[in-house]
Amino acid sequence: MSRYLFCRCWRSHGQMTIQPQLRRYSKQGSSSISQERIYILGVGNLGKFVAHGLSNLSPQPPVTLLLHRPGLVADWEACGRCIERIADGVGDKATGLDAELVGAEAPPAEQHEGAAKPIKNLVLATKTYMTPKALASIKDRLDKSSNIIFLQNGMGTTDEVSAAFFPDPASRPTYWAGICTTGIYSTTPFSFVLAGPGKMTIGPVSSSDESSLGTSYMVQSMLRAKDLVASPVSAAEIQRAQLLKLVVNAMANPLTAIFRCKNGDLFVHEARLHLMKALLEEAAPIIRALLPARYQGDDAFSDDRLLELVLDVTEKTAKNTTSMLQDIQAGRQTEIDYINGYIVRKGKDLGLPCSKNALLVDLVKQRRVIDNEGIRVFYSQ
Repeated sequence: MSRYLFCRCWRSHGQMTIQPQLRRYSKQGSSSISQERIYILGVGNLGKFVAHGLSNLSPQPPVTLLLHRPGLVADWEACGRCIERIADGVGDKATGLDAELVGAEAPPAEQHEGAAKPIKNLVLATKTYMTPKALASIKDRLDKSSNIIFLQNGMGTTDEVSAAFFPDPASRPTYWAGICTTGIYSTTPFSFVLAGPGKMTIGPVSSSDESSLGTSYMVQSMLRAKDLVASPVSAAEIQRAQLLKLVVNAMANPLTAIFRCKNGDLFVHEARLHLMKALLEEAAPIIRALLPARYQGDDAFSDDRLLELVLDVTEKTAKNTTSMLQDIQAGRQTEIDYINGYIVRKGKDLGLPCSKNALLVDLVKQRRVIDNEGIRVFYSQ
């Protein structure tokens, strides 16, 4: 469930003045382009949050926002080439950031200073389903010496990226995973509101990369950025944290989507609560099977404790609308394939039953709305 990501704001603009604007802002800070530059792909809530947090470091690391749509270039120019954070009604603008248009509509490399530069540090903060397409435009700028931190909802994108772009482990970048619990929502394409305190957890996807925690420029920069409240963990710990978050997401996001309700409406209706329990009882054995060896038998993953976790989060965020319901309401694609869909795929691999979660995936994709009486369809599976 996205207790953190509430909305994404997009606007479309004409392209008549894009080229001259692009040349102006791409030259900003061009002398500082180096292998230590940090690129951010995805300027939704988390991308903006990280960019703003890094901008407050001293010295400020060179940061480039990678923009995929010409309309975002116009937005970037219109806002004065800065990212504004609003906390307690007070605005704070981050400046000194660079931007670069990538993808099919980007100008040729020879017209775009820095466009062909290798990317050694990449914060990947796109929607999960956008990942392969977004990375395709910069994949040739990534190599074994690159670091990618996946700061996304759900699970499964690292496997997709490896299969699509880096099938050979010998030439694969170092992968990192990040989880953020800070309350954030967007107001404009380059501003956001800090709605609630939280923290960020960062760890390597593979245990073989744990020694890189102290040497990765990007990771160390994020750990030093006090506004991000980030802390490092091991590969096993980040996987455990991801699975706990996955459980909460899988129990709340899709249910609020099919019932068209806020988080708090899930546990005050007895029929919905029983459905949540049924889905959790099916998903829990799959989640436990995915735990790293050191966490096998972890009491936090018992059926009762997982249910307590889900109910605690939904109660604390009772008035919130999940990102999945917001996507449904806006007519956008959802991240269901990387939440319950991920559980279903892993369940099939493990030979464990997952029919109820599979049905939920289908209902969300079909944009179906059901009432409390409609819940009975799950118990016939």
